[in-house]
Amino acid sequence: MAEPNNTAKHDWKPASYNEAPNERIVDLGCGTGELTLRLEELVGQEGLVIGVDASESMIGKAKENGVANLFCSDIQNLMVPNKFKDFTGTFDAVFTNLALHWCKQNPHGAVRAAKTLLRPGGRFVGEFGGHMNGVGLRHAIAQVLERRGKVPSDPWFLPQPEEYAKILESEGFKVEHISINPQIIILQRSLADFVYGLFRASYLKDVEDEEAREIAQEVSGIYSLRAHGPLVCNITKPPPTFLLLLARRWSMFSSSRQDEHRARQEREQLGAQKRKAERMEAHERRMNKQNEDAAHAKAKRARRHQRGVADDPVGYFSKFFSIVFALLLTYALYVVYSLFF
Repeated sequence: MAEPNNTAKHDWKPASYNEAPNERIVDLGCGTGELTLRLEELVGQEGLVIGVDASESMIGKAKENGVANLFCSDIQNLMVPNKFKDFTGTFDAVFTNLALHWCKQNPHGAVRAAKTLLRPGGRFVGEFGGHMNGVGLRHAIAQVLERRGKVPSDPWFLPQPEEYAKILESEGFKVEHISINPQIIILQRSLADFVYGLFRASYLKDVEDEEAREIAQEVSGIYSLRAHGPLVCNITKPPPTFLLLLARRWSMFSSSRQDEHRARQEREQLGAQKRKAERMEAHERRMNKQNEDAAHAKAKRARRHQRGVADDPVGYFSKFFSIVFALLLTYALYVVYSLFF
C-alpha cells in the first residue's frame, strides 16, 4: 500500500479502504477485465472504473466481457487518450494485480503512471511477483534453454521489498506497507502443463509450440514436486484490504477456471481425435471392402475365361449350330457341283 506524498498530511485509515462506492479507480494491467467488472460493481453507478492494458487482444476481450471504460497503453510509458485526460489526477485508487513484475524495462514508469492518475492522497495497491518468485522453476528452465543452445532472458522484474519501496518513494509515494509473503500453489494439473502455461509468453515466446512443450516437460523432470515439495511463489503485496482480497480470490478462481477450461479442451481434443480415428477406420473398411469385391470379380472373370464356354451354355450351342450349318452348306455345294459337273 502506498499513497502520494504530496499533501501536508493525509489521514489514511485501513478501515476506510473498503469504502469504495462512488470512487474512481484505475485497474492497471486489467487483462480480460474480470476484476475490472467486479470493481465496477463495487463503486456503483456514481463511481468510475477504467481498465488499462498493453495488449490490444486483452482490451478486446475485456470489451467483450462488458467492461465499459478501457484504453490500451503500456503502463511503463502511460499514454492517456483524450477521452480520459480530464480524469488524470482525480482517481481515488490505482489497483493492479499480477502486472508490475512485467515492468522490467521501466519499473519507475509504471509507478509514475499510478502517481499521475491519482488525486492527492489517493491509494496505490497491488500484488505481483517478488524476489525469489518461482526461483527453482526459473533456474530449471534457464538450464534447459542453455542446454539447447538458447540464451535465456528473464522477462520479470522481481524486486526485494526494500528495492521497490525506494522506487515508490523516489516517485513521491509514502509507503504504508510492502512485504513478501510466500504462497503455496497446489497444482491442479501436471507440472509440465503448469510450466508451459507459466512461461509460454515469456521464456518460451520465441520457440515453436511443439518445442515449448518439450522444454516444459524437461523442466518438470528437473524440478520435481516430489523432490522439492510444494511450489512456493513469493508475492509482494499490501495488507489484506478489500481490493487485495478480491485479487487473491480471483487469482485462485481464475487458476481453477483455467484448469477446468484446459481439461474441457483436452476432452474435446480427445473426442475429436476419437471421431477422426473412427471416420478413418470406417473409410479404411469401405476401401478394403471395395478392393475385396473388385478382386473377387476379377478372379471370377479370370476363371470364366479359363473355362471358356463351359460356363456359358448359350455360347456352346451357338458354336455347335455354327459348325452344323457350315457342314450342311458344304454338303449342299457338293451336291450342286455333282449334278452340273
